[in-house]
Amino acid sequence: MRCFDVFNGDADGICALRQLRLAEPLESTLVTGLKREIELLKDVPARRGDRVTVLDISLDRNRAGLETLLALGAQVRYFDHHFAGPIPKHPNLVAVIDESGTLCTSALVDRHLLGRFRAWAVAGAFGDNLPEAALELAEQEPVIARLTKEREIDLHRALASRPARSSPTADAFVLPDAPWSRRVSGTFANRLSLSDPQRAHAVLTPAARGGYSVSVRSPRGNGLSAVDFCRRFATGGGRALAAGIDRLDPDRLDSFLDEFSSAWQVAGAG
Repeated sequence: MRCFDVFNGDADGICALRQLRLAEPLESTLVTGLKREIELLKDVPARRGDRVTVLDISLDRNRAGLETLLALGAQVRYFDHHFAGPIPKHPNLVAVIDESGTLCTSALVDRHLLGRFRAWAVAGAFGDNLPEAALELAEQEPVIARLTKEREIDLHRALASRPARSSPTADAFVLPDAPWSRRVSGTFANRLSLSDPQRAHAVLTPAARGGYSVSVRSPRGNGLSAVDFCRRFATGGGRALAAGIDRLDPDRLDSFLDEFSSAWQVAGAG
């Protein structure tokens, strides 16, 4: 029997895996990618009797790979909090999925392990822009003050920026190519959404491999969800109110800004 750990290469995915392997040490083959490179199950060479643990990647984006693994006889355990779509019914699949938007994958693993390695869950929740969940898990440990201060510095820089495109229903920001902008992109999008929940918000940051990573927050009470908008693009996915695009080609920046600016005007008109 071989074991494969398949996980999102961001803080949440890494911290979720760290908890599991502290609790259940074993030798495994690691399958991951950079943040937002999440179509990973197609690359797993598992066969009958092998064990595959999946962490923090959308089932919807990996459906074909998952169905192939199950058909081959692999045993799959799946922890995630992104949009999943219909979850396959199969005796070899254990799916721990929560799309509520209040828990990250690290928090789901923390609950599964009864809090045995909670510090890693706290780090994962902060890294996934869920400060309320992180603070609840942390119960005000001293390290929280330091993390909060550093996040506030990054956020202050972002709040000083101006929209690259603005319409009656939406604002889109293009942040500079800098480490702080990549750290704060999701937090900044969340802050914009909380400050003006009736508008749509997009935050674009230059990606390491070219193009842009995009965080989208949809307005509350409007029929078009963030994930429905992002799934118009090849690498889009996420949740109803908070979604993203893994990589937007730089040549599509202007057309994206045009489409984003008008999307909720059209949706609201219906």
